[in-house]
Amino acid sequence: MTDERSQIVRLTIDLLRLALEESPSPGAWSNLGAAAPEAFLSFASTQAVLPIIASPLQSEALGELFPEDLRLFSDLIAAENASRNETLRKRLCEIGGLFRGHSIPVLALKGAAELLDPVYPRQGMRYMSDLDLFVPGEQAELAARLLEPSHTLLHADPETDGVVPEHHLPPLVHRSDGVVVELHVAPLRLDASLLPAQALRERARLDEASMVLVPARGDRLLHAIAHAVIDDRCVRRGEIRLKDMVEVACLARALGPETEAQLAALFGETESKEDVATYRAAAGLIFPRIAPVPAWAVQGLPSARRALDRLCHPHAMRASFWFDWLGLYAARFLRSREVRRHALELLWDPKRRRHAIERHLLFWRSFE
Repeated sequence: MTDERSQIVRLTIDLLRLALEESPSPGAWSNLGAAAPEAFLSFASTQAVLPIIASPLQSEALGELFPEDLRLFSDLIAAENASRNETLRKRLCEIGGLFRGHSIPVLALKGAAELLDPVYPRQGMRYMSDLDLFVPGEQAELAARLLEPSHTLLHADPETDGVVPEHHLPPLVHRSDGVVVELHVAPLRLDASLLPAQALRERARLDEASMVLVPARGDRLLHAIAHAVIDDRCVRRGEIRLKDMVEVACLARALGPETEAQLAALFGETESKEDVATYRAAAGLIFPRIAPVPAWAVQGLPSARRALDRLCHPHAMRASFWFDWLGLYAARFLRSREVRRHALELLWDPKRRRHAIERHLLFWRSFE
């Protein structure tokens, strides 16, 4: 299982390199023999990179090396993703116009920014689950009310029902096409000082077609790394997500090394600076031509290599992941009365308790 997983990871990375116009590693396609198509598709889907690798899978050079049904499936997923992204873009334009009419400035975050200012080679490459939109905290409730005629509250997961993150309002889903909107009142959940709201808006530009503010690309790179490293604590869990690596690489290529070096100073005073260097170094190891490891991230190379090795050996992440999450749950339990109430209700409700146990067991088995 370990050997097969390693070959699948290497094969996926080589296809990502081709998709981003990099050269694959020497002897790349020798990994095909040990990679079962089903396992390969499962890994690429879990990493949310299947729409990206669809393009090289359709090329004449690789066409005969991969099973036809695998290539057809990936092409279908890529086409559906491109269509979905176009739907998301239209909804984004509608929301921008609606909010503009009520003097609510709205700034696109993460995938929503990519819809308006693409850095990926092709628009349909990035997988998006929702629209993350940043609005002033004092206008967030008004913004949510404006969406009520066309949106409804997204049904919460039984395990997390009643617990709403502090940095965004409960998600809203469009009644006709299921587009999910998250209205953020802060760019980051844990360390808003890295991206002060006022400075973020001042550096943004207005996309006149959608009437939505688009962050500067430097801020997008800063947010992409900070969101993964600080909010999601990926490096602490020993986790590297290939979807994030592609995003960091595409933004780094668009910025160039001089602009990127200026951003490094913003992480210099934070306790997460080593984790930030690790995450940026990992992107450089995967994409050495378009996003080489910058001088400020060299210190993260040893940790980045270990994190990439754990990607090939997921069972090694199991203990660190669960200890990290236990600590996070404990901190939230002690800090928030709402979380304590939710936890006690969960313990007393057999159906919700069973769902929570099954969910965590399923995730535990994903590290096999």
